[in-house]
Amino acid sequence: MTESPSRPALSATAFITLLLIALMMGANHVSARLAFNHGVDVVTAVSFRSGVTALVVGLILWRQQVSLKLTHRHKKFLPLIGALIAVQSVCLYSSVARLPVALALLVFNTYPLSTAFWARLLYGHRPERAVLLAMPVMLIGLALALDVLGAASGLGAQAHWGQIGAGVAFAMGGLGHLWPGLGLDAA
Repeated sequence: MTESPSRPALSATAFITLLLIALMMGANHVSARLAFNHGVDVVTAVSFRSGVTALVVGLILWRQQVSLKLTHRHKKFLPLIGALIAVQSVCLYSSVARLPVALALLVFNTYPLSTAFWARLLYGHRPERAVLLAMPVMLIGLALALDVLGAASGLGAQAHWGQIGAGVAFAMGGLGHLWPGLGLDAA
């Protein structure tokens, strides 16, 4: 297979870094699920995660000798961005607390679909053909995973949604779903 001149090859270091990030993100949510099973509440889990993240980012900034001088624009928007990330984190962890981790993340990670929807609705951007072809497949797969009709659970739709509805709603409450047009992606 020949390499496209406009798309450079992914280096081994970049690939391993992406795998490590994916592993850490997955481990983060599985750890949260284990913590919830042992009595930790959502706010404590989000606070601990945020504290560790702030510590790591602070160490990186210190190590890289990044200036901590904030502009007026930073002072104006950083609290808003922080609040949006906090709401997104609480929504995701609330979902993980109510659903199996994989199912919560599956629902949450439909945000590219909503991003394509809002980009079309608000800005008139047409989604790429690949996105249009993937959308129905992803939505059908999600419907099967959620057992939207309650057939696999044997409970029927109403009782099944009584069990999973809040978790699905929290997962859908992620940043990509609630605040279209801000240009922010889910964390």
